[in-house]
Amino acid sequence: MAAATRLLALLAVIMMMAAPASAQDRWPPAAEKRFAEATAARQKGAYARAASIYTEVAEWPDGGAFPQRAQALYCSGLAWEQAHDFDTALASYDAVSTRFPRSEFAPRAHEAAERLAPPGARGFEFRKRFDEAWDLLFPAMEMDFHGDSSGARPKLVQAERRLVALLAEHREHPLACDVATALGDARMLLKDFTGAHEAYALAVVLATRETEKTPPKTSATGSLASARLKLDEATRAIRRRWLDRIAKAALGLVLAVFLATASPRSIDRSVLRLWGAFVVACASLAGLAFWLATYVKSSVDDHSPLEPRSAAIIVLVPGLVGVTIAIGIARGRKPRALLGGAVGALAAAAVTVTIVYAYGLFPFLDSEL
Repeated sequence: MAAATRLLALLAVIMMMAAPASAQDRWPPAAEKRFAEATAARQKGAYARAASIYTEVAEWPDGGAFPQRAQALYCSGLAWEQAHDFDTALASYDAVSTRFPRSEFAPRAHEAAERLAPPGARGFEFRKRFDEAWDLLFPAMEMDFHGDSSGARPKLVQAERRLVALLAEHREHPLACDVATALGDARMLLKDFTGAHEAYALAVVLATRETEKTPPKTSATGSLASARLKLDEATRAIRRRWLDRIAKAALGLVLAVFLATASPRSIDRSVLRLWGAFVVACASLAGLAFWLATYVKSSVDDHSPLEPRSAAIIVLVPGLVGVTIAIGIARGRKPRALLGGAVGALAAAAVTVTIVYAYGLFPFLDSEL
């Protein structure tokens, strides 16, 4: 009985010792509410106000040393950084490392501080110029997305020039990989696919350099993955452009042969009937392609990238071109039915590639290009 009493007494002491630690882990409701207000202000672009509220939470007078203080101070640094008050942001990051060295936000704050003021680099100047370039690039990307490519072009050109100069002067900066990626984005929208490929390739090299540092940069891992994906897209864009150029050259050659061999005689009814039959066949196949694309979108995969109208165009237009040229060559001055069919098929393929490239109908082919 005495042993049981002593055990209960020991458990009571342990629970009493654990109580203060549990209280420290509790987040005061009022502080949690203010943290939410700061997050809402930050999302609305009121960065300075958000930073002040985050700092207020970090300095909360009641509730003990709850863990969210470190998070609030770190978020304060992020908000000050978004407000372009880099000195205050850097002070917030340093405070996280100093006051909460064992917090999970301490290494994040250290990395953020190095990003702003890396050893041997003019950190604030870099960030200011990078933000200025983004202030041009981001609205230009929005304009291009909504179809205003001509209006976006001047901003894209300016952004490209700023990013090239920034990258040349700050190649050793930890965020140089992001500059190279942004440069590639600008060049992609300017249709400079070769230049974009070079920029993305450099971004991969720079991001790899950051991931190999000790301690490893966690943000560089995401930058590396993004740069690799965009490098692949630039590679596909270059291949698409070459395919388009080859297709147009082939189509030009076919048209030249068609004009050179065309007969001045009037077309007889048998040829017209044959051409009409092929037209009906092409139209039927286009209708079938339209129906199949509609069925896939409605019953199989509602996220299918191939639109019904696109499917019909890809079948109908090249088919009509191929049939017309094949018959025209076959009944030329020196009839060659086999030559006519082969050249007509080549014309149809060339038109298909040109249409697909011009209207961006590559979703179902792009992964293999």
